Amino acid sequence: THQQTAELSFSLHVTIFFILGEHVIIVTCSLSCEVNPSCFPLCVLLLSIRITVSSIFYLL
Repeated sequence: THQQTAELSFSLHVTIFFILGEHVIIVTCSLSCEVNPSCFPLCVLLLSIRITVSSIFYLL
C-alpha cells in the first residue's frame, strides 16, 4: 500500500541520515584531532551519543 511505501522511504532516509552523520562526525574529528589531540574524548562522546540515539530509534 501507499502508507507502507511512505514508511519504508522514511526509514531509508533516516538510515542514510544516521550513516552520513556518523561519517561526518568521524571525518570532522579526524581532521580536528590532528590539529588538536585533546578533542579526541569529545569526538568519542559524540559518536557514542550518536550510536545510542540511532539504536533507540531502531528499537522504536
